[in-house]
Amino acid sequence: MDEREYSRTLTVHRVSDHPEIKKVLNDLFVELSNLLGRISVDKTRKFLNLVVLDLFVAYKTDPDLYVGYSRAKDKYRPGTPNHSLFLRYRPLMRVIDGLDELGYLENHRGFYDRKSKIGRQSRMRATQKLIDLIEGNAATSAMVDRELGQPIILRDKDKQELVFEPTEETNRYAEQVQRYNEVLSSNTLKLCLTDAQLKKEHGIAVDYSNFPIRRVFNVESFSRGGRFYGGWWQNIPRELRRYITINGKPTSELDYSGQHLLMLYGIKGEEYQWLYDNDPYQLPGFGNEIRDILKAVALIAINAADREEALKAIIYKLRMKFRDNPYRDVDSELLIDAFMAKHPLIQEYFFSGAGLELQFIDSQIAEYVLNHMMVKHQIVLPVHDSFVVQNEHLPRLFRIMKEAYRMQGVDSIPGIKLKPGINNDSNRLAFLQLEELMEQERLTTDDDNQIIRKLAPFTV
Repeated sequence: MDEREYSRTLTVHRVSDHPEIKKVLNDLFVELSNLLGRISVDKTRKFLNLVVLDLFVAYKTDPDLYVGYSRAKDKYRPGTPNHSLFLRYRPLMRVIDGLDELGYLENHRGFYDRKSKIGRQSRMRATQKLIDLIEGNAATSAMVDRELGQPIILRDKDKQELVFEPTEETNRYAEQVQRYNEVLSSNTLKLCLTDAQLKKEHGIAVDYSNFPIRRVFNVESFSRGGRFYGGWWQNIPRELRRYITINGKPTSELDYSGQHLLMLYGIKGEEYQWLYDNDPYQLPGFGNEIRDILKAVALIAINAADREEALKAIIYKLRMKFRDNPYRDVDSELLIDAFMAKHPLIQEYFFSGAGLELQFIDSQIAEYVLNHMMVKHQIVLPVHDSFVVQNEHLPRLFRIMKEAYRMQGVDSIPGIKLKPGINNDSNRLAFLQLEELMEQERLTTDDDNQIIRKLAPFTV
């Protein structure tokens, strides 16, 4: 296969009330039943609907887009993501292989070489025969409803999903996520780039129906992790986020600066040291491109249980996420040592696994931001420690992001940076108001800085 081909994971959709879609699925069920012979009617219908609807949505996203899936039985056992989505191995494989035999999909089985540790996931995509059948019945992708899925995920230390007993706390988390996803479903989230531009200039396709988010908790605890994952805007290259539009209006991004590091300094009671460093993610002798890598290094090192685990994760991250970064081949040991030397006061938290507790705090902060913006019908898209919003709502988002920290009882509030989107006008009222708020924040920080410097001899 062409190395440039790309795919996304099999996604669950549900059958809508549109008769055009229902007729296509019923006709395919009859044809598949005649081929397979003895079948479980309910299971076959369920997985036929799932596969056909997702292949159609993927095709309308990009005709060249593959849908990835696993043919390994153990990927469908209890506790796996597939099992939590109610995917079952045998009926799913029978449907996929049957549609392949009937000529409705193009199927490529995956492989894994244990010696070289190189592999490729199984993948499929619709053939023209399937598309002609669907569109010949006047069905469109707008008639396909996205399944919102499980709002809360709990994983063990090996990242396997666990079954848990709902509590008042988990029910509240779930209700908040469901409410947020329902609001997103009634709004239009896109990039102001054509599908052709995305494919030609960036080599990707974006499935805009992939908007539902979920909260993922880790290590069998609802006080670790809890970040929001899943929205398509989180999975595109970061340079494309400035092209996001909400209901056709341009957006910009506000980003907490050095969030986790500042939390660690706060835990140590050493916040004043933070004011001496203009950029905690910069190293002498390196260009600005090192900053994004150091953010990843810091998060991995704080999350990891030991140095060896951190090194493996950092090497993998550099290869997969920073392919075009000039520092992707820099020595990982050197990066860790240089970063720890830059932050000696919090060295004890490296390789401690403390990152998951910090993620829980920032997830609570993100929940506060989403809820309080949603009250005013102002859509905010979370990207862990940053938020994308329509330009006109930037001043309010800035205030809410500051307030979220105070309401969580966190004394050290990080600075907030603006990442402007395209098609913005800095002379518009919202940008002028935001600039005023940020200037007030800068002046306050400068005053604090001067006071701390005067007191420094008595505090070190």
